[in-house]
Amino acid sequence: MTKVRYSPFRILIILVIGLTIQSCVQKHEAPSELIPKAKMSNILADVHIAEASLQMVNVGDRDSIARLYYGHIFRIHKIDEDLYYKSLEHYSMSPADLQEIYEASENMLRGQKVGEGAKK
Repeated sequence: MTKVRYSPFRILIILVIGLTIQSCVQKHEAPSELIPKAKMSNILADVHIAEASLQMVNVGDRDSIARLYYGHIFRIHKIDEDLYYKSLEHYSMSPADLQEIYEASENMLRGQKVGEGAKK
């Protein structure tokens, strides 16, 4: 009878694959505080507008202006950075929820196109 030898690399690969499968199957519980989907859509619409504005900013100034933009968005929506990122992480674990949020956000942004209100 021959002995089967498992190299450390094979064991590592099997372990990584096993953990990946397990993490995909695990249910993720919502944090105690979570931004509701509708509010998250509004926040993401503002974030996308800010990110688009940052594309026109000098690269050297981009980080400091981004901090100002995000700080302003968090103040407008009465949330903090930690809650925003925890909520975004939670919704990222559920593709259906994240798609719903982004579709609502996209619809808001489409409604804010320049010149759309000028139609007669």
